[in-house]
Amino acid sequence: MRTLTAVNICLYFLLTVTSASAEPAQSPIVKTVTAEQVSAALKEAGYKVEFDKYSDGDTYLRVEMVNWYVIVDFAGCTPQHNCGGVRFYTLFPKNAAYNLDLANTINNVKFATKASIDAEGNLMIQLASYIGGGVTLENIKQIANFFQGELKSLTK
Repeated sequence: MRTLTAVNICLYFLLTVTSASAEPAQSPIVKTVTAEQVSAALKEAGYKVEFDKYSDGDTYLRVEMVNWYVIVDFAGCTPQHNCGGVRFYTLFPKNAAYNLDLANTINNVKFATKASIDAEGNLMIQLASYIGGGVTLENIKQIANFFQGELKSLTK
């Protein structure tokens, strides 16, 4: 009887340890990202992503969100293209309704998304994130989803 109890306790312990170790691994925390890492994360989240370059050769991503192309560019990059900042932005073409009053209203209502009017009268909506303190690539997906939600609310 004692042997049976000891066997049951051992089986219980093994099952408990095995099920606890079967939990999915946490994404590693990164303090810089590359365009390739961000592209892979966004594709994994279901976004259509294309690489492009500015005239100065810096890489940016074109991401399709809510029937708009969103630019994802990078800041604080090393020569090896490890970057400490990511910015999502899009431009809405010049429209009489796009003015400083609208931009100020958006800025007062939205928590992290910011609006501005460029020199040509286009409405720019952007969300910049400093990641030097550490994020996971899952956080990058969440930032993209948040920005897409903000665009949806603004285009209703």
